[in-house]
Amino acid sequence: MINDLSELAITTPPAGSLLPRAFDIGIAAKLAIYDSIVIALAEQLECRLITVDQNQLAAAIANGIICKPIQDFPEFNLNGGGAR
Repeated sequence: MINDLSELAITTPPAGSLLPRAFDIGIAAKLAIYDSIVIALAEQLECRLITVDQNQLAAAIANGIICKPIQDFPEFNLNGGGAR
């Protein structure tokens, strides 16, 4: 799976450009900045968010982010806590 990811053309904005929005999200939802910056990134890129963190999920939904359940990925084993 890691090799597959390394072949993707992934670009992200500088984290500094996300900080004002992430700060607002984090304060409103009482999230750590590292959780709220992911929400701000999903918002800016207009993409879905995948998370198992219930607080992050609730904050993302509250901010209009479409979330994709981790259970949609058959290679993820919830009982084992990670990828198989």
